[in-house]
Order: sequence, then structure tokens, then C-alpha cells
Amino acid sequence: MIILSLGAGVQSSAVLLMSIRGMLPKIDHAIFADTGWEPPDVYEHLEWLEAQAKTAEIPVHRVSNGSVRDGAIAQIGGSKIGGKRWGGMPFHTLNADGKRGI
Repeated sequence: MIILSLGAGVQSSAVLLMSIRGMLPKIDHAIFADTGWEPPDVYEHLEWLEAQAKTAEIPVHRVSNGSVRDGAIAQIGGSKIGGKRWGGMPFHTLNADGKRGI
């Protein structure tokens, strides 16, 4: 079974399209791990990719574990989401005293 991790960027889009056109082996499933915080153009492109994949009977699955933005904001405040700790991202910041930090 061939499963594509579809980020909807240049490389994974090309792999999917090449599979659809028979230039690569047929993909059985493509999975888009939705961060919930992608630019609108990404979702628009993903919809186009899903339509292309449908013509080749390649299912595209959108999966999510919630919004990465909401998780990051909750982590800054020390909150938990659903009672679970959220792994914070290393954001570069500018502290109140003007010093840079992470």
C-alpha cells in the first residue's frame, strides 16, 4: 500500500499529480494533516488536488488534532487543551525589555 503525506506544497503536490498521470506508481491514499492554521490559498489548492485525485480514485483524507494556533496560544498562558498538555513551539519573541528570546 502506498500512502502519501500530502502537505499541499510543491513536492507532495507533484508526487500526487505524477501518480495520477501514471508517471509514478498509483497512490492508494493521500493524507493531509491539517494544522487548522494554513493560509486560504493552501486550502484552495488542496480542494483542487482533491478534485484531481478523485478522477484517479485516490482518496484524500483530511485529519486534524485541532488548531496549532489555538494550542500555541494556550501553551503561552500555561493552559491545557482538553486536560492535556500541549507541546509548545519555539517562537522567536521580543521581550518587554527589548531583548530577543524564544
